[in-house]
Amino acid sequence: MFKKACILTIIFCCIIRLAHGQEKGVSNHHLSIYKNDQKLVIKDCELSITTTDSVKIIASRVGNVFTFSKIDTSKSFTITIKADKMTFTSGPYKAWYLNNGSRMVFGTLTKINNLLSVAEYNDMTEKDENWDILSKRFFIVDRVYTIDINDFKKVRELQFLIINPDQQGDGSYSLTQKIIRLRK
Repeated sequence: MFKKACILTIIFCCIIRLAHGQEKGVSNHHLSIYKNDQKLVIKDCELSITTTDSVKIIASRVGNVFTFSKIDTSKSFTITIKADKMTFTSGPYKAWYLNNGSRMVFGTLTKINNLLSVAEYNDMTEKDENWDILSKRFFIVDRVYTIDINDFKKVRELQFLIINPDQQGDGSYSLTQKIIRLRK
């Protein structure tokens, strides 16, 4: 009886160790997609990275969570999102952005004239200090993030990617934007 208990305990410990070890080799990334202020249901979406040595890794997906294998910390990568007939590539990013996991927001803005600027929010006028900067900074994604858009009256469509890596500390994020179409 004692032998069976010891063997079962050893097997149980090995299973726990294997399961825990597999979790350490992957990172989870939560993705949300927006069009203007509307959160979209993610239907057809692929998330992939390309490392500095040209290795392409495609994430596995369960719902809105994408899982990557962790990469060597000495490498950097670019990320590509293909969703709803849109493709967006951004980077390079350091390996810890991928290895720690993240929250990502991918979006398209087509109603730029309807966005609330930080200057408007603070009831600023042109005479106020920093008005020239804050009048070009707009709230997006449920007013959680801001984006700077120079000559915003000329922009018809803009795509952006926000990567908010899971980390302890300041909670900083990176935002990349690409102008798709200008007004005529």
